[in-house]
Amino acid sequence: MYVSLASLAGALGYLKDTRVQFALNVITSFRKDNSIAENHYARIIRFLKSTPEYHALQGSKNYPFESPNISLAGEIPVGSIYHPVSKGISYYGLNKSELNQNLLCCGRAGAGKTSLISIILSGLAKQGIPFLCIDFKRDYASFIHNDKDMYVFNWKTFLFNPLLPPPGTDRIAWNQIFCDIFFHSCFNSSSIPTAAKSVFLDLLCGLTDRNSLLTMHDLDNAMDEVLASSKISSGYKERIRTSQSRIKAMMRVLAPMFSNSYRLEYLLDRRVVLMLDGLTVEMQSFLITALFHWIFTYRMNACQRGTLKHCMVFDEAKMVFSSELASGASPISRLISTSRESGQGLILGEQMPSCLGHAVLANLYTQICLSLSAQQDIQAMSYAMGLDNNQRAMLNNLPLRTGVCKMADRYSKPFMFRIPHILLNKNISEAEIQEYMKQKIESLETIYSSHVSTDQNTADDVTSPDDSSSKGTDKGSEALSEDESLVLNDVRNRPFVNVSTRFTDLSLTNYMGNKICRSLIQKGLMKEWKIKVSAKGRTHVFYELTESGEKLAGCQNLASGKGGFLHCFQQKRISEFFRKQGYEAEIEAFSNEKAVDIGLVMGGKRIAIEIVCSNPDKEGSNIIKDIEAGWNEIWILCSSKEFLEDVENIWESIKTSYPSEIHVEFHLLTDSRFFEMTE
Repeated sequence: MYVSLASLAGALGYLKDTRVQFALNVITSFRKDNSIAENHYARIIRFLKSTPEYHALQGSKNYPFESPNISLAGEIPVGSIYHPVSKGISYYGLNKSELNQNLLCCGRAGAGKTSLISIILSGLAKQGIPFLCIDFKRDYASFIHNDKDMYVFNWKTFLFNPLLPPPGTDRIAWNQIFCDIFFHSCFNSSSIPTAAKSVFLDLLCGLTDRNSLLTMHDLDNAMDEVLASSKISSGYKERIRTSQSRIKAMMRVLAPMFSNSYRLEYLLDRRVVLMLDGLTVEMQSFLITALFHWIFTYRMNACQRGTLKHCMVFDEAKMVFSSELASGASPISRLISTSRESGQGLILGEQMPSCLGHAVLANLYTQICLSLSAQQDIQAMSYAMGLDNNQRAMLNNLPLRTGVCKMADRYSKPFMFRIPHILLNKNISEAEIQEYMKQKIESLETIYSSHVSTDQNTADDVTSPDDSSSKGTDKGSEALSEDESLVLNDVRNRPFVNVSTRFTDLSLTNYMGNKICRSLIQKGLMKEWKIKVSAKGRTHVFYELTESGEKLAGCQNLASGKGGFLHCFQQKRISEFFRKQGYEAEIEAFSNEKAVDIGLVMGGKRIAIEIVCSNPDKEGSNIIKDIEAGWNEIWILCSSKEFLEDVENIWESIKTSYPSEIHVEFHLLTDSRFFEMTE
């Protein structure tokens, strides 16, 4: 009995399975008691004969999964195609366009969900796709051991004001969105107090009319004042009291988070883990739903639609996408169905898929099912994936780290694949995270307390904004004229248009245009840049919004560039020049985990361009990384002769360590051979 069971398990690859090992131990211990041994033997034999490996080895017609006859390799590797008989190995991977249409991975505890999601996140990092991972179990904070660019927050260190709308969003529209989020998250969806919701929205709109930077602290205090007033009816007070009970509960726990706010548009370009363990389900749902809406609204208003730009990751999807929260016309349901349009991908992991709302299952491109235990979960995934009875019977007999995948396109039949075994060291202390994040958080606070470009005071051909024009003042709160609002919004949307073109497009005379711009600068809403774009050409004037200007008009559209205003300006100008010369020019082009300011490609030739507007000392390491990333040529473009000489000297001191065929050129940004702009 022992020998036959061990032989069959070994042939099927299940000898180390915990269920098989337990049965073998019982049979060995109770050999004298045949009834106990025989019961365990019969049970484990039934299990082994139900596995996909047994059916495949027996040549059974009941083996339900075919091995794909086309290549399923993708941009983000996931695992290897698995067939119990076939000895060939082919790889399975996801494309970014597929992740943009959402992924769900389900499996019991220990089946391999966290490993699979970790592999996908590693692939996203290599592709340069930022993500926000909502971590309910502290599974992903340890990523900082291998990724020093990762940001890890908990709900005590993350700063977020959910009342502050994304840049460019109408205040009344955001008030309505916030109201929907608050009531759907903090009240039972089947018994939302409609009267309280109407009164709450009325109060909120009145407060934001007087204070555009309203915080949750302000809202809580305003509710206290309403309840203490003798001039307000008892009915109105009672409805306010209904809402405030939830607000008070959140303020007791989340007051530090609501005290300030990071610029989320900055963090959307980073890899971020947000740990929410220790919060109630209502608070978790409120925060995540508010973040999800903020990101979605920001993308839509900034016209950042189409291709995958960012992923949100949930390893306990039911915390946000339960049948109560993600069904019907709820706020979450609407976002799931339209997230693809904003370039926002969703990666969901769940142990109990039967708890998920219909809106989730109806909007998935990729569905992955690992081993499941409960019949209701097996039934839910079988229904969602369109499995037949034979395929469905396999879902609770899948080996560890083996899954069934169903895609909406590319290959529409379900197939089996295996996840590679990776070691996940989840042990990390709060002290380690705090020490790691200390400098990063200080940097974030500096960026948002004073929006001063590091590119200022750097170049011979640039006159940077002086102190009087770059500091936000209280004058920014003064009412703007219609023409001032017109110019301010145009500067927000088109920052790299020079004044003569701007005034012509807005049908303003030079006199009127300059008068309006001087007024906006005096009010602390804009600052002026004077930039020479060629050595012999005249100086062009551009405008950058101050922090006060962005609070009023929304975040300035600096396109896909990184760094300060001058750096983004040069990235855009130079990339446009080379596109006209027939090159493929990509700003912040990624190659082997390293981004260059501009990547040029034409006829098999690949050129990395690095733009130096400040801090030339770091360019030595940039050149080394570009060489290691495999660029054929590297061009260093500097804003001043001093910077050019400094970088040349750095390269001279290290170039003997590299092959002589490495080609590095140095030029000024004003070199007319390359970068003439139409005067």
